[in-house]
Amino acid sequence: MSQPAEIPPGEDASAPGEGPALTEEARAGFQRLGFTGAQLRALVEGRPTAFILAGAAEGTTCIAHLLPNGRLRIGIYTMRNVGGGLLDFLTFETAAQVAAREIGATEVELLGVEITNDRLRAALERGGFTPTTIPVPEELGGGTADAISRVYPVG
Repeated sequence: MSQPAEIPPGEDASAPGEGPALTEEARAGFQRLGFTGAQLRALVEGRPTAFILAGAAEGTTCIAHLLPNGRLRIGIYTMRNVGGGLLDFLTFETAAQVAAREIGATEVELLGVEITNDRLRAALERGGFTPTTIPVPEELGGGTADAISRVYPVG
């Protein structure tokens, strides 16, 4: 199976009339997170998409969904960093905030999906995360998943 093509510089990721056009800064920000061109296209078309988080423990899978109300819903779906989960999550939060700002989102909904580490869940809940249900990207099987999230304005 071939890799999805990257979006060439100067070309926007959205199809005509679908979703926001991506600036070079937005494209670069999402590529730093680990997005490919095909994943960026899915995001700007408003579809939930999965991506492998760049710079994190191998196998760390994330999801993102740009909602029509301007909210970027983004989070870690699976994490494979024993003992380093909270640090990975905090690093991810900063990168997600930057990417949201660069794509022009008005809010970020940061997600922790199907968290099995009780200590990590407790730390996030102390930080204001609350239960929610989210759509799962088709490439991860579709359907819905339980998550915890916190919404905050893009700053």
